[in-house]
Parts: sequence; structure tokens; C-alpha cells
Amino acid sequence: NMIIKQLIITLLLLLVASLQVTANDCFFPHSSRDGTTQFYDIGHFKECVLGVQFNDTKAARTIETLMKTVPLYAFRDIIQDSPHKDKSHIPHIQVNLEEQLAQLAETKQYESMFNFYSDVNAIWYQLKDPHTHYVKPSCYNSYVLQPFAIDSKLDDFGRQVLFVEGLYSYVDAPQYAHLNLIDTLGATILKINGENAVNNLINYSFKYGFLSKDINSVFNYELHNGFQQRNLGAYNFPEHDSQEFQLKLQNGTVITLSVPWIVLSAGVKFSEYECAKVRSINMFNNYDTQSPLEMHKPPKDFTQLVHKIPSLKQEAQHMDKIAASGDHIELFGVSKDVLALKINDFVPESDKKFLDVVDLALQTGQDKNIPYLILDLRGNGGGSICLGYQVIHRLIEERHPEGRYDIIHSDLMEEIARGSVNQPQVIPVFGPENYDDTNGVQFTNISWYYPGVKHERGGITGAYSERIYHPCDYSETYPKYLFEKILIVTDGMCGSTCAVFSTHLQEVDHIKTIAIGGIATELSMQYFSFPGGQVMNLDSTLQIMQYIGITGDTTANCPYPFLDDAVFRYTLLEIYPWLKGDPKNLPLEFYYLPANYKIPTWVSPHASDAQREQLYEEVSEYFKR
Repeated sequence: NMIIKQLIITLLLLLVASLQVTANDCFFPHSSRDGTTQFYDIGHFKECVLGVQFNDTKAARTIETLMKTVPLYAFRDIIQDSPHKDKSHIPHIQVNLEEQLAQLAETKQYESMFNFYSDVNAIWYQLKDPHTHYVKPSCYNSYVLQPFAIDSKLDDFGRQVLFVEGLYSYVDAPQYAHLNLIDTLGATILKINGENAVNNLINYSFKYGFLSKDINSVFNYELHNGFQQRNLGAYNFPEHDSQEFQLKLQNGTVITLSVPWIVLSAGVKFSEYECAKVRSINMFNNYDTQSPLEMHKPPKDFTQLVHKIPSLKQEAQHMDKIAASGDHIELFGVSKDVLALKINDFVPESDKKFLDVVDLALQTGQDKNIPYLILDLRGNGGGSICLGYQVIHRLIEERHPEGRYDIIHSDLMEEIARGSVNQPQVIPVFGPENYDDTNGVQFTNISWYYPGVKHERGGITGAYSERIYHPCDYSETYPKYLFEKILIVTDGMCGSTCAVFSTHLQEVDHIKTIAIGGIATELSMQYFSFPGGQVMNLDSTLQIMQYIGITGDTTANCPYPFLDDAVFRYTLLEIYPWLKGDPKNLPLEFYYLPANYKIPTWVSPHASDAQREQLYEEVSEYFKR
């Protein structure tokens, strides 16, 4: 008996040791004990991620929650048959969300939760609406990375090519030690994974890009961000553990490199227990507040270049930086006739300091009699809508430029709208006091929502609320100066508030727009993306519903929370364009409004002052048109 007992104890100890080794083997700290960032081989990392087994209960709750939230989605009808079927660079969207989620519920072949979550991700990026997306639980929100910073240009024959403009800060990771990547700086990228490099990126943009409905804009974003740095919270693993690049070096030599993907970990241990925790969003992201352009990027330390081609180091010859407020807004003197206001986003720490820079642009224009202003909106993912309207108010002296919105009807939305009336405090977003009617009179009851009006979208006739708008407050204390001409320049990635801001200036105030980059063979390009309307986080929606007494226990329409810390955001209100008497009656999200001009100039986020100056000088020529 003693021998058997000792044998059992030994086996148990071996089992525990085995489990400890397995657990430790699937723990990927973000950094080592001395604070050095750790990078991991993708193969072993993938084994651990896929080792978290499929859980029927969690998957069923995820699908049920999303199914019950879909009725609140502003574009749930129009996405079933979107307009612009005749444009090669505007994907035709045909998605029935309820059907696709139901099909997912019937799929029983999943071995891992990650694969299930990736299929959930994929449903939403078909919509090309980055305001509406699902992000996996935080234990999966690591990044897979490639070392090349890629840009585009036209070669001597006018053909679009990709090239290596620099190497990211993690190029010194041990996985790249054998590749001598410093020699690839400036190299032309001929092929990626055996396919023409430009075509490979275009195909990737069509298949996976969801940040715009114009493939030109998606191409620009993937070129400079997503293609080489992918967040596993939003995507599946790359198809291969390495990318094969055929490169033509600057000395004319053609080489082929197999470059492995490496992993920047969120610092988690992969186990069913760890990945089931409901906890705060991981150290990399705050999905409640970040713009869609920022939420899937790795931390800034990992988007910096440690090696650059010479043109990225050049200083401006004539352009002066006059003022700035953090990383949000900058004012440049381009020439004696041109100022440039670079607005990176509308989410400053201080609205006053932000508007002080706008006021300084007006004051400088007035003092020096400068006739022209460039509004540089490249990569602006939006922010405070009232701040955007404030800038319009100052630049154009236009009173109350707010847009008109509505909200789609559903049984759940009606319960929320009715429950938000006569509350002791104004209910955010859903309370009638948030909105005025088209005559500027504030709503006080359900009449903003019910009975509503009918619209046909995507072949479906549905009910929508009255047209409403959210009034903003405006300061009258600012320099009163009107520039003779203003030009807007974007890379198409001018989204959310920026989209509303720029379309208002073009439609109402007839300001010309210039779109840069994109696919060289496409002659037309939209200058904005994802205007949406009001965006909501599911957690915030559930908190509001709970406050007004609507829960899954009181109504069958109400979704329950996820059984993990996955994040879902969706477009709730839709904004309309300012076109007068337009018979299409489409939300701005589905209008195609091309820029007045498209120029084949790709300006990297890592651009030097000299390259920015060159862009502004090129744009300045359009003031003469």
C-alpha cells in the first residue's frame, strides 16, 4: 500500500509540475525584469493562443448579445444593399447581420476561442464602418509586427511602387539579427509573398481593411500602419509565420528575404481561466475613447523609426512652425501668402489651448494680410463634434453649423427612448433634452423619436426618428478675419468629427478639397471617411439601460453583458449631408463625395519637415486654380 501511495503522490507531483511548465510556457510578459521589451516568436505564441479551448457558453452569450444589439445599429438596413455598385474602389456591401450571426451560432467546429472571436471580428469589418466593430477579450490584444516601414511613390516610368522608407524601433529584436536589414533602406519592394507588391497591398486592403468605404483611403492607412503592425484584438493571425519580400536594393541587386512576424505581447498568460476574466482593457488600448484610427495601433514607442532614408532627416528651408497645442494642432508659416493649420485630431486636453492656435492663425492672417490657409487634416480620426463646429464658426463666421441626425427604430430603442423621458437627470444620448428640432426648439418628450418617418434603405422600408440636432455653444471672442481662400488636404483618413467638419466646409462653404496618395490608377478619391454620427459602446448602453430600469430580466429585447471583457462599439445616430433637396435622402456615411483634386503624393507619418514643406508648396499651387 505504501508503494502504491508513494507512486500516486509521485504521479501527482509530476502532473502539477507538467501543468506549471505548460502555464509558464504560455506566459508572455511584456518586458523582462530589467524593463527591456520582449518580442516573441509567432509560432509558439500562436500555439498558446489557440490552446485556449472553445467554450460553448461564452460563445453563445457573445452571439446572443450581439444579435440583440444589432437593432440599435444605425445602418443595419442600408448595409444589406449599399449604393455605389458602379465604382471599382467603393466595395458594394451586402451584409445581413442577423443571418451571419445566426450562421456563426450554428458553427460547431471551433477548437479555440480565438478562432471563434476572429470570425466575430470578420463580420464587422465587412461593413467598412470603423465606428462599428468588435474587439476580442483583452488577453488576445497583442500585436504581430514586421520591421519595415513602407511608403509609396511613382518610379521613373510613372508606375506606383512600394519602398522601404525606414526600420521600426524593434528591428533589433533577436529574430531579425541574421537578416542585415539595414541594407534594405530605400529598397524598392518588387513582390510580397510572390505577388506584385502594390497589388498585394491593394488585395489586402479590399479583404481586411475596414477603416473607410474608399479603398484609396484604406490603402493609405494600411500602407503606413495596419499592414505591418496588426492588432490580434481585431484580426486573425497572418496566413504565414513570415512574409517573403523580393527587394531591389539601391545598388541594383535583387534579393529575397523571408522576414518572420514577431509578437509584442499584452503581457498575459494564456489559459481558459485567465482569458475568461472580466477586467479592464489592457495596457495598450482604451477602446471607449480612442478614435478608430488610433485604437489598433501599437504604443507610440513601437511606431518610431530608428533607421531612416536620408529624405526623412531633411529640415525645412522656408517653413516655420508658429505654434502648437500638444500633438493635436500645429500652425505653420509656409510662405508670405500661405499659412497651414495641421489638425491631427479634435481630442485635445484643453479646448481653449486648441482654439488659441486657431485664433492665432486668424490673427496672423490679419496682421500680415495673408490670403491663403491650408487645412491639413491627414490622419485626423475625429473627436469632439462641438469643437469641430467651433473651428468652422471661427474660420467662416457661420452661426450654428451643426448637422442633422436621426436614429433608426427598433423595439429596444423605443423602450430606451420612452424610459429616458422625465428622468431626474438628463439621460446621455437617449434623453429628449439632448436634441432640438429643425426650428431650434428643444424636445421634452418622446416626439423626437415617435412616430417618426419612413425611409427605404437597402431595399427595406424602415422607421426612423425625426431629424434632430445637438446644439453647441460658441464663443464670440476671437479675431474676425476671413481668409480669401482655404484649401483642405487629406489622405482620405479624415474620419468621424473630421469627416463632418470637412464635408460641411466643402458643401456649405464651397471650400476645395485635395486628396493625396491612394491607388495611383484610381483617378477619383473621397476626401473623408466614416462620418457616422453618435457612437456608443455597448457597456455604456447597458449602464444607461440599467439606470432607467431596462435589463435582461425586465425585457426580452435587452442584451446581457458579454461573459468576458470583449468590447463592442456601434454607430447609433446617423448624420445627413448638407445638400439641399437631394432626392437620395442618404446618410452622409453612404454618400460618395470625391475630392476636387487628387494628387499622387504619399506623405508618410514619419515625414521630415522638408517633406511636409514640399507637400504644402505643392498644395499652394492649387490656390491659383
